[in-house]
Amino acid sequence: MKTVTCILLLVITSLYSKANISDSSSQFFEKGLEEKKAGRHKLAFDYFQKAITINPNHIDAHFEYGTEALEIRQLEIARRAFLKVAESRPNDVATLEHLAQIHFSTRKWDDAIKYGIKLLEMKTGTRINYLVGRSYYEKENYGQAFRYLDAAYKEEPARAEIPYLFARAFDDMSNYKQSVKYFLEAISLDSSKAQWMYEL
Repeated sequence: MKTVTCILLLVITSLYSKANISDSSSQFFEKGLEEKKAGRHKLAFDYFQKAITINPNHIDAHFEYGTEALEIRQLEIARRAFLKVAESRPNDVATLEHLAQIHFSTRKWDDAIKYGIKLLEMKTGTRINYLVGRSYYEKENYGQAFRYLDAAYKEEPARAEIPYLFARAFDDMSNYKQSVKYFLEAISLDSSKAQWMYEL
């Protein structure tokens, strides 16, 4: 009888502790949302951090923690937060976009390509062809770079940086005739770049 009573007490205590943990995490999460709405990103970041410290499985808190980490320029913290979200929500568009952009910004080209291509396969995301094409360009895989940059140019025909990247790639391949063509195209779209004039 004593054993049964002890087991019941342990179960009740465990359930009560879990409920308290969940409540505390939710309270910090709500405070974080309030601070985020008020534009106080560092405070919001701290509250979301407390929420996930109390409850590491609070996926919405991880997502918000990641967005606030971006606001205060903590890219590695943001990356880890979004990776945690991606484990639970592998097809979440906003999470994949953040991961693609963070890896692109930190010059982790393979990861930028991985998340970018996933977004393209899902037929979602903005300016993803450029991100993937530029990542391939940086890896000097010009065949793949041309493929995605060409698609990006159709999406953004006024973006001078795209023909400029074509020009640089053709220059690297010693195809100067094509390189000149694309330099001229880039300069016609943006004549303010003295460096492009010099390269031409």
